[in-house]
Amino acid sequence: MALDVTAETLNQPFTAQDIVKSLKSNLKVPEGFTSEHIHISGDETDSSDKPTVVGKQFTLTNRVRGLRTEFTFFDEGFVKIREYKRKKLLQAYMLELRFLNPKPTVIRRLVMQSLWTALGSGGAAAICWLIAKWTALDAYMIPASIVFATSAIVAFLLFIYQSGEKVLFITASGKVPVLTLLASFSCLRRYRSIMPEISRAVGAAILRNTLEEEPYLRAEMQDHYRLRSGGVITAKACATGTSRILARFG
Repeated sequence: MALDVTAETLNQPFTAQDIVKSLKSNLKVPEGFTSEHIHISGDETDSSDKPTVVGKQFTLTNRVRGLRTEFTFFDEGFVKIREYKRKKLLQAYMLELRFLNPKPTVIRRLVMQSLWTALGSGGAAAICWLIAKWTALDAYMIPASIVFATSAIVAFLLFIYQSGEKVLFITASGKVPVLTLLASFSCLRRYRSIMPEISRAVGAAILRNTLEEEPYLRAEMQDHYRLRSGGVITAKACATGTSRILARFG
């Protein structure tokens, strides 16, 4: 049995409002500042070149699953993401941070069936070993103990591999997942320490946004089309996100 638990925050809860309030009190935006984003024709938004000013860079590694995600943040409010699996580049794409929800969704998964199998097999291996030690049945019990011990190890490794946390960053109005991170037990602490950093970067980009609501919604919708064209989201996800955005227009 796999146990999935969906949570809205990590160990140290924070909300979108908390992030924006904190940024308003600590971040000074130069007068006349205009946030930059990838220009799509037919949109009443700011137009600019691709972002060039590199800010923070960091890497998240999940050795259990052979995954690595590299982040390069730009001061203009973008993040470039490169996803690898066992040294092979799977995808490279750019996200405009002001179109994201700074509050990630965390899905915790515990594959209890594998854990109980590991515990049961380990107990059976111990019993067989004790019987072999104190009786004359060692010719039968020692091989059985080895079999049960091997089964326990395999089941426990499956538990470690399959369990962990899935972190989703979704678009602000379309609510479409555009960044998915898988954290196993071995790297949970690292992932949890980085999630607030991503959220603060999103909050900073939102704070710098200069668009009114309707132009912002149109720009977010067109960003969904860009992500669909780049293979970041599916056509179905794009259509779902677009429907949610259009509903905001009343």
